[in-house]
Amino acid sequence: MSFRKLEGQTARWIQRVQEYNFTSAHCQGRKHSNADALSRRPCQEKCAHCHKVETRTEVKQIRAIGTLPAAGWDPVTLREEQLEDTDIGPILREVENGQRQKWQDIADRSPTYKSYWAQWKSLAVRNGVLERDWESATGRRQVAQIIIPRSRVKDVLSELHGGPSGGHFGVNKTLNKVRQRFYWLQARTDIEKWCRQCDTCAASRGPRTRNRGQMHQYKIGAPFERVAIDIAGPFPRSYQGNRCLLIAMDYFTKWPEMYAIPYQEDSIIAEVLVANFFCRFGIPRELHSDQGRNFESHLLKEV
Repeated sequence: MSFRKLEGQTARWIQRVQEYNFTSAHCQGRKHSNADALSRRPCQEKCAHCHKVETRTEVKQIRAIGTLPAAGWDPVTLREEQLEDTDIGPILREVENGQRQKWQDIADRSPTYKSYWAQWKSLAVRNGVLERDWESATGRRQVAQIIIPRSRVKDVLSELHGGPSGGHFGVNKTLNKVRQRFYWLQARTDIEKWCRQCDTCAASRGPRTRNRGQMHQYKIGAPFERVAIDIAGPFPRSYQGNRCLLIAMDYFTKWPEMYAIPYQEDSIIAEVLVANFFCRFGIPRELHSDQGRNFESHLLKEV
């Protein structure tokens, strides 16, 4: 495992672990009884086995370690930015006071304010910050989302998409990560635009495939109205010194003609077509090719 360019799950593990001061030490597998106990179902109260173990071993106390929010993400700063927002600020004050305005009073408000007003039952103020209670479609998951003002959208997307815990995921995975903690209107549209404009994601996708026209049938009404020509090869050199095949076929009758040629130069192709095809069958109305350089030369156009 390389730790020079961390991303994805490994980067998230390192970010979570670096919050603590610890020393790594090797422990034999047979001595991992403490870690094994964490994965077992707890015993019932007044368990005789647990009582014997506690009496034989010394009970140690540990300290609980908590994490502090990053700079600028504390509740006081978030509340100030929410109050400065022209749409979130009035909603925050109304939810705190518990007084919801009537629809007639907000008819001249912005669409953003009306959208938050329609979600009144899902809004709550916790620690002075306006949050939205979100429930998944299955109903198994409920999350308290912080309502983010537009000034914070860029910081959130920069961290959750391209930060150490981002991993440059796609639109759906980035949207799921945003929904775990934050909410703002038109989040999917902003995430799609952000992922589309991300330089790292664009470099990993590679060049786009070139669009091609749809195939269609070409109707022919008479022999030698349209003749297709193409080159097959190069093949191993024959005794006569030929390495390629010039193929000509009529669209209507499906009559094929093949001529061995040493090279696929325009002068050789023109000479073979005139001497062996046009002099025998006549000149077709259309001559169709794959637009190679040898078929698009001035010599063939004059022929």
